[in-house]
Amino acid sequence: MTYFAVLRQRIQNGKDMETFKRLLLSVGATTFVDYYEVFEANRSGASCEEIKEALRAKGSWTEGSVSTKASCGKRIFRMNMETDALKYIVCGAARVDGRVKEKAGGILRAKGINAIDLLLEQL
Repeated sequence: MTYFAVLRQRIQNGKDMETFKRLLLSVGATTFVDYYEVFEANRSGASCEEIKEALRAKGSWTEGSVSTKASCGKRIFRMNMETDALKYIVCGAARVDGRVKEKAGGILRAKGINAIDLLLEQL
């Protein structure tokens, strides 16, 4: 069974695929990967303020965009789907910069997941 079939099954067994896609699109693949450590460090807190501060410090988004990106990225972590998001970015996300895919693959490797194996599964 390919990674995407497993992901689809996992999402259908209690997590909504449309919600997952919407959250990842709302935060943006680049933002999710570039601020991964910030999202991870703030996954359990009630507030998104530290995430927003990090986004404001380096980005040029409107306050509404900052709030949306912070809450959507945090929700992916709270749903325990951050690894799935990284796998999706590496293997299936269209129009994602090569640098972002490489960085996502590096995060997966640090977690003990080989992104090359995921790509080979798709063949």
